[in-house]
Amino acid sequence: MWDLQLDKIMNLNEKKKEIQKNIFGSVYFIDEFCDLCESGCITDYDGFGYFLSDDGIESNLSVFNPKVTTEYAEKYNFVVWYNK
Repeated sequence: MWDLQLDKIMNLNEKKKEIQKNIFGSVYFIDEFCDLCESGCITDYDGFGYFLSDDGIESNLSVFNPKVTTEYAEKYNFVVWYNK
């Protein structure tokens, strides 16, 4: 079981590195981005963030959009952030 979780994490890390090569903004894991928001390091005043698919395709909803539901966010592993 632990091996499967470790494999998944390693695969996601590789995907993140690959996506970052082709994206102008900063790519974060969802939980990493949430931690930055909760600590005040990132706010909606600082820039713009969008959910990002494993294929590097941005969602059409901002991460700070009130229409975003938990079910919507759970479809994604990444967030791309563009500073102002």
